[in-house]
Formats: sequence, structure tokens, C-alpha cells
Amino acid sequence: MITDATIEKVARIVAASPKGVLQERDELSGWFESFNRYSGGSDRPFWLEAFNGGRYSVDRMSEPDPVVVERLSVGIVGGLQPDRLELVTRDGDDGLPCRFLYFWPDPTQHFRVTSSRDNDQDAISSLRRLHGLELASSDTGPKPVLLPLEPAAVTMLEVFGQRMRDLACAAVGPLAGVYGKAAGSALRLSVVISYLQWCAEAGAPEPATITTDVMQGAIELMDSYILPQARRVFREASIPETERNAKVLAQEILKRKSGSFGAREMGRAVGGALRNAQTMAAACEVLIELNWIRSVHTGTRRKEFEVNPKLLVDPVR
Repeated sequence: MITDATIEKVARIVAASPKGVLQERDELSGWFESFNRYSGGSDRPFWLEAFNGGRYSVDRMSEPDPVVVERLSVGIVGGLQPDRLELVTRDGDDGLPCRFLYFWPDPTQHFRVTSSRDNDQDAISSLRRLHGLELASSDTGPKPVLLPLEPAAVTMLEVFGQRMRDLACAAVGPLAGVYGKAAGSALRLSVVISYLQWCAEAGAPEPATITTDVMQGAIELMDSYILPQARRVFREASIPETERNAKVLAQEILKRKSGSFGAREMGRAVGGALRNAQTMAAACEVLIELNWIRSVHTGTRRKEFEVNPKLLVDPVR
């Protein structure tokens, strides 16, 4: 596992670690911003190739010999603030944004400090089983084990892939790329699911094929969770911050069903960014332009607003 390194160093680590490498960053923004830090060019092409698992050569003037990686494959996991999503998409549709699986769950409603430790022995045992797996051998050294798909699983993947291709043709921006990669993501997930099931069944033989049931599970995971999360990320995170704050305010107005509200009290109740007076004022301006609310002159510095009565009679869907 690595956290921060030049691509020359990463290449050496990957070349010496045929079972795989994980790049883990709590804040991925720092990783994206480092692409131009060390090389005078951009590290982005290297990380694009790290998705494919193919042969790659890193040849830099500072190095006497090129570093050749037979199978460049690095898993990447981390968090990113929605406002920093432009770090992923700013170089256009080069394929990097669609190489990730995105998750943006709803925030938890309560804060609690855990007083007990979870029993993680099952997870540790599973990890040890995975780590103990042997690679296949070849004349050039170890190589990955290939899992063929059952014929029915192939058909299932083709149907899903065609459906995703149709969605990609109708979509725009990074979301089109996500749909374009969805069949490949489902295929990768089918391998993960196969081995997770194997870990959970003591004494079971190592997977030899991708079964129809496993492929169905991978496709359902894509359809029911991963793709909806991607749509949320690329639709909501692409909205300017002021408009996102206005959306939060609008949702609270509909929830309260009150004919008026004070900006300060509303900001305290909603919390988050709207606790800031300037942020709240900007969000209110957006809703004023949309005729959701109007300012009420109170003769004081308190900012009061009336809500459009139509919103209280006919809730917005």
C-alpha cells in the first residue's frame, strides 16, 4: 500500500509486487494536484494506464534505465470533497473520471462515539486467504489467474453492456464515460464477488469461473447502487455551490411548510454552510430570483422572508 510517491517509485513498487498495489489517500485532492509536481509534464497518462493492467515503461531523463512494468495495475481509494470534483474532470474527457466507482451517501443524522471494538477476525481471516492465493506461472514470471465466464454469464454481460452503450450515447460529460465503462466495471466486480464468496466459505475450492449468479449480482449492484451514486455525483457536484446551498434551503422550506422564516434562525436550524450569513444571503437571492421567497422589510437588521403561498399548497415534486 502506498500513499504518496513519484511515478518512477510507483512503477518500481508495482514491478516488484505482482499481487497488486493499493494507493490509499484520505484526501484525493492532494493526489490529483501532485500530477504536475515532480515530472515537469503530467503524471495523468500514467494513472490512466494503471487502470488497464497492461505493460508500461517509465522512461525519464533522471533515470539511467527505463522501468518496465509487465502489468501496471494500481487500485485507488480515497475521499474527495464535492467542490474539488473539478480536479478529476478538468482535463476533459480523457477517461480518468470514468475509471472510478463513486459513492456519495446521505450524511448520518447522529454523532456517536463507539465504546466497543468490532470483531474483525473474519475480515482478517479473509484477507489472509486472499493474500495466500498463488499466481499462475509463465516463462517470464508470475502472471494473473484468468477466470472464464460461463456462457450464460457472457450473454448477460453483453445485454447489460448494450444497455449501458445506449445510455452512454444519450448522456453528456463524464457520466457518458461512466456508462461506457459500466460493463467493464461489472466484469471486474464479478471477480471481486467471486472471491468474497470464496472467502466466506471455509474449505471451498478457489473460483474457476465467473458464474451466472455472480454476474447477475454484479450487474444488480451496478444498477441499484453504483450507477445511481455516479449520477448523483456528476449531477449534483456539477451544480455551483450557491445553487446547491439554495437547494438545501428550498428543501427545508418545503419541509417546514411555514409562510415565513428568519435567515439567522433558518441558518442555525439547517446548519452546515448555511450557518454563514453571507452563504445564507446568497442562497436566498437564488430563491428570490425563482420567486420562491421575497424579502420582508422589518426596519431592523434582521433578514426576514415570506414564502410563496403556492409552495405551501402545491408541493414541488
